[in-house]
Amino acid sequence: MAAMLAEFVETAPRAAYPGGFEPGMPTWQLLSNETNRGFVASVNRGIACYPDQDVVLLNSDTEVPPGWLQRLRGAAYRRPDIGTVTPFSNCGSLASYPVPNVENALPENLTLEQLDQFFQIANIGGAVDIPTGVGFCLYIRRDCLDDIGVFDEAAFGKGYGEENDFCLRALARGWTHVLAADCFVYHKGRGSFGEEKDARVRQAYALLVDRHPRYPALIQRHFADDPARPFRLRVDAMRLLHDVHGPRLVVVPAGSPSDSPGEFTGTAPVLQLSPIRGGYFSVHWHSKDEAFKLWFRLPDELDELCALLQALRVTVIQGDLQSVFPQAMASLTDIAHRGSETERATIGQAQLFDLLAVHGTPRFTGWLALQHMLAMHGLQLSESRLLQPLAGMLPLAVRRWLRQWIRSTKA
Repeated sequence: MAAMLAEFVETAPRAAYPGGFEPGMPTWQLLSNETNRGFVASVNRGIACYPDQDVVLLNSDTEVPPGWLQRLRGAAYRRPDIGTVTPFSNCGSLASYPVPNVENALPENLTLEQLDQFFQIANIGGAVDIPTGVGFCLYIRRDCLDDIGVFDEAAFGKGYGEENDFCLRALARGWTHVLAADCFVYHKGRGSFGEEKDARVRQAYALLVDRHPRYPALIQRHFADDPARPFRLRVDAMRLLHDVHGPRLVVVPAGSPSDSPGEFTGTAPVLQLSPIRGGYFSVHWHSKDEAFKLWFRLPDELDELCALLQALRVTVIQGDLQSVFPQAMASLTDIAHRGSETERATIGQAQLFDLLAVHGTPRFTGWLALQHMLAMHGLQLSESRLLQPLAGMLPLAVRRWLRQWIRSTKA
């Protein structure tokens, strides 16, 4: 596929953009508008310039790693029905990492290239279906464009929401959209629309709901199912495994504040082991910027927990293990004593990923499962733009009780 860079410049002097053709450089073309036609119209103009080629939309506030385009193209042609491909990003809505639907910073002590390498190693060739692509970096196949048409510039004006509308129209005609799990693109966020973003989000959302009534349900169902979670957990594990300090395990009794590990501070990442209820314990990365969390039923799954800690090279275990989980004293103390790598019989990467797949979601049964399901649905509904006005009509005491119940009940 020929490489083309089309930069859309609104009322900027052409002399400020030297370019064209240089030896050894990809062919690119600068399209300059005499007046500010808006983002959507400019994109449509670029799409029309090369009518036989696929298209990539790339925000000006993004940074891409080596090989990013080849991986997106590879994901686009793994199935005949794939219309668009979106990579993971720190700021990409449903494609966000480490925490989905959050504007994350890049993890500390990692460059874009290093983090992207973790995504490649952990998730090579992996992809997951998503209800819509995300416009910060969106690969679109030409046959999908030919079938669906270009973006609706009349409805979406200067930008925001146009890619969602396009993807939903494509979805209705049988196309699918995927998240490329082996590619990470940095996105600063708010670079395209600045402080106008919030107002544009509200306007675009209202228009999308009017045009595509199923859109809110599709998005809420996607976040509830969270099919990208296994791929995020794999990258989390790779980061923990390659951390120069090595992770520590902190054992915290039930009822302790989950956001204050007390004296357990330092540069090493901290994994917190805490009892939940019904014999279940959680292991989570103790940081508000991380989403790594696993569930184990103990003591039945003690061997799996020990295998995980060995695989992640945990050598320091702190906290009141005797009062929290006395049955595990011998096993966990033995892991901590195996300080050198030569002394530990660790599992391989494939077995580690298997553990993440099994323990990466709660496997509650009976009343515990019902409680967890109700709490998670309550959390999703409380975050829904459509239902926030309805929730605001409830008495303050009821809202506080519901928030506390959700916080204490969800695993």
